[in-house]
Amino acid sequence: MSEEKPPYGPEDEENRKMRRLMRIVDRTTRSLANDPLSEREARELLENTRRNVMALFPDKGEEFELIYRPRFERLLAANPGVRCDRLLKAGQSRRRSDDDADN
Repeated sequence: MSEEKPPYGPEDEENRKMRRLMRIVDRTTRSLANDPLSEREARELLENTRRNVMALFPDKGEEFELIYRPRFERLLAANPGVRCDRLLKAGQSRRRSDDDADN
């Protein structure tokens, strides 16, 4: 009678989690680089990504902040949709300030 092996071992589980991490990061990277996002939508995407990564690797929060957050922030800064959203908000703030000064 031989001992049956489980369908997958710890290495397989780790590999599965790493593939999932790569898919999450790739999807976020594509969205931040290409999608017409508002600043709020982009920030929500970043936080959802962080939560998903932390669900896979609970002890890797510091690594996320050191490795992925700067990368995502650079993409966020370069996204034309987010830049446009920031300019619109800045213009609205200036108009409100100008209106307040007129009163």
